[in-house]
Amino acid sequence: MLPEIPDHERGILASSKTLSLSDLKFGMNWPLFETEARPYRPFSSYFEILDTRFRVAMWRTFVPHPSLSLTWVFTLFLSPILFFRFIRSRGISEGAAVLAVAILLASPGTLSVTAMLFRPAKAMTNFALIFILYWGAKFEGRAKVDPRIYVLTLAMIFVSFFWDETALIIYPIFFILFFELVTARLSYLASFLVLPALTYLTYFKLIPAISAKAGFPIPDVYNYTALDRAISPSFRMTLKNFALLIRDSLGVAHPALIEDPGGKTVLGAAICSAVFLALFFLARIPRERPRWNFTARVLLCLVVGGLFHTFAMNTTQAMYWGIYYYGIYWSVLFSVFGAIVFETLYPWRKAVLVATAIWIVALFFNFTYTNNVYRRDVPEEIRAMFDGRLNRFSQPVSAVPGIYSKTEVIWNAVRKGRRCATSPGVQDICLELLQ
Repeated sequence: MLPEIPDHERGILASSKTLSLSDLKFGMNWPLFETEARPYRPFSSYFEILDTRFRVAMWRTFVPHPSLSLTWVFTLFLSPILFFRFIRSRGISEGAAVLAVAILLASPGTLSVTAMLFRPAKAMTNFALIFILYWGAKFEGRAKVDPRIYVLTLAMIFVSFFWDETALIIYPIFFILFFELVTARLSYLASFLVLPALTYLTYFKLIPAISAKAGFPIPDVYNYTALDRAISPSFRMTLKNFALLIRDSLGVAHPALIEDPGGKTVLGAAICSAVFLALFFLARIPRERPRWNFTARVLLCLVVGGLFHTFAMNTTQAMYWGIYYYGIYWSVLFSVFGAIVFETLYPWRKAVLVATAIWIVALFFNFTYTNNVYRRDVPEEIRAMFDGRLNRFSQPVSAVPGIYSKTEVIWNAVRKGRRCATSPGVQDICLELLQ
């Protein structure tokens, strides 16, 4: 659980014990949910209110996992289904689409928002991206001749921007992958080009006005320091972030960093698998000329996504970051590219299946150590891990020994009407349990 979540829950539960109309106003409480003047993601705040009520209800039945969230429904169930259907709509075979879904689910981006209870912003942004890709593929033909469907599509793109600022990546990705739709009519293109201005007005004018109307301070969005930091990412920073994104996508790391022999074997096998897939893909793709168009567009999306990631990370103190949480949308784009690779290498599908299995094991292996550093919530350690100054594979496990059994003891005691005692590592449990 992200340490800031209990503070949010205290505020939510203090405002009202159950869902009520007052939550519509409370969701605009940016000082609680954001601390800084960035009120651009009200949907995330509203979802967090709903999620907190859900977790309180779960405590009345069983001891929930610390990261249990309604976002799991979207991340682990709906997203894979919609992603599979999008991949299939691009002419990819069923087997290759299944492997792409497996890579998406094993990605550090997907695992990060599942293993830890973050704010729902990044998880729901990822779902919004996948949903819009699916929607665009399904209704592209009809939208070209029916302006109402196209307007509905633009409305869904626009609405997605209020989950998180990173949802803005949906705009260029949709333009690249559905270029023929956006340019089908001059009015379509004009409408699409209006979205940035409309988003700016909503971010900087409408949302602050609504926050003030709800009784909260007017956020000084123009003096939000993160926007000042986001002006000029360096070329070195861009290259390093691309390297981190690719490294995390492949689940590889330098074998010298790993002391465990089993870990060295896993990483060595993953590197060999990545080289195998890359070389055979490059040798095979000239025969797949009909798919070059889609491949080129996906590669362009990866480049745009990497540049956007660098720009976004420049608004934080981290500067360098991989797919974990902040770069989650890259996992979708890379998995689409993975589907193209799998489809292209169909004649060697048994070898591809083995390579993909190794790839997935390596993704899980790397994620475990990355998550271990992140869960300690020491910002300097997290930054050091991503910029190469800290070896994540040599860090001690940060889990609290026996935390589940301690939690279960507290849970049983409260159910029997006893006092809710706390101990290190479980001090925030009673917050949800006693509601």
